[in-house]
Amino acid sequence: AQIAFMNAGGVRNPGFVNAAGTYQYDLTYGNAFTVQPFGNTLITMTLTAQQIKNLLEQQFPACLGQGSQQRIMQISNGLKYSWKVPAGATNNSGCNYIQDVTFTPTDVTVYPPATTGPADNIVIGGVVQNPTKTYRVTVNNFMANGGDGFTVLIGGANKLGGA
Repeated sequence: AQIAFMNAGGVRNPGFVNAAGTYQYDLTYGNAFTVQPFGNTLITMTLTAQQIKNLLEQQFPACLGQGSQQRIMQISNGLKYSWKVPAGATNNSGCNYIQDVTFTPTDVTVYPPATTGPADNIVIGGVVQNPTKTYRVTVNNFMANGGDGFTVLIGGANKLGGA
């Protein structure tokens, strides 16, 4: 996959680095399991640029079918986005919060992660630049099935995984 998303409710522990920025544990399955203590599987699918913007919009209350809670996702290295809540916005004020989305292909198998291609501006000034361009995206099966209100993912194409 090129991009990955993780629902915030699925991350139950800050990880292996403490507040001082040092690693305090031996790396064990048990320690890793505390970060995501669920039996989820991974699903990789194809989403269009428009679907990615819509998915990011669904983080905000009442946007595109989302419930009343804000649900900010964790995103993979190489994806950056910004949002702006307009002055006087209400929960149903058009859901055009996402302003800019940039994807930079990144190799995360090396340390530090290395850029492997030019940046791709998916959204500029709230406008999707190439709505039908596709990306391979990985999420857990909970999200892929619309969990936490991320129903855009139900419409993903060419789904693989989930065993």
